[in-house]
Amino acid sequence: MATSIITNSTFRDIDLSFVPSPFTGDIQTIYDDAAIRRSVQHIILTSYGEKPFQHLFGTDVQSLLFNQFSAGLQNILQTEIMNSLKVFEPRIAISSVKVTLNEDQQNIDVTISYVITGQDANFQSIIQLPLEG
Repeated sequence: MATSIITNSTFRDIDLSFVPSPFTGDIQTIYDDAAIRRSVQHIILTSYGEKPFQHLFGTDVQSLLFNQFSAGLQNILQTEIMNSLKVFEPRIAISSVKVTLNEDQQNIDVTISYVITGQDANFQSIIQLPLEG
């Protein structure tokens, strides 16, 4: 029985902007880092119960934004994001999740550093969450 190791794999997702290709008229696709970055953002911004038939998909980040920002909230957000990405985005290995308050822009910046499976490069995704409270 032969086993193969996936290296330099290509990851592909549909572009959620649903803009048709000017050449074929089909919905465009995004690849590799762009596809994973979009997936990471989708997981973090989706609230539990929002996705039909998958009530455990997503995070509790949106409801946590109503709380006063503190070191405790920072740790809760980091843990929530890391746990959801480990479950719902198996194409990456998370290096770090950093949550910082950006008072000037009234948002919370989430920086996720990760390595894509089968690739050696480090990638980063930054998501800005507007403060609600």
